[in-house]
Amino acid sequence: MRPEKLVKEAAQDDADVVIGQYAYYGNDQRAKKAVTKRGSLDGTTYFFYDGAEVIEEEDGSQALQQQYVWGPNHIDELALIFGDHGTYFAYADANWNVIGLTNPAGVVGGPGPVDLGD
Repeated sequence: MRPEKLVKEAAQDDADVVIGQYAYYGNDQRAKKAVTKRGSLDGTTYFFYDGAEVIEEEDGSQALQQQYVWGPNHIDELALIFGDHGTYFAYADANWNVIGLTNPAGVVGGPGPVDLGD
């Protein structure tokens, strides 16, 4: 599938400076995120899906960054994240919103903000 929509994000202090570009498929799933002029956040991420659920992220050189495992009970039932920053189990509230992550040792935390491509 080829991305059909492109969204650009400008710097807050200078509207002429593009800091992010996001490409979306026709079904509004994010295909690509490119960040520039933001130091350590710079880079390109590609998102891959199984139906409605993002299952993998790759960087601009197509190296695997993160994979997502989803539970069988609900479309938004994130169970596990694993990749460059380690393995994390997801915990959700009654509305399937992720409310916490733990590593295999039970330490609360995670790889930072979880970007599920939406």
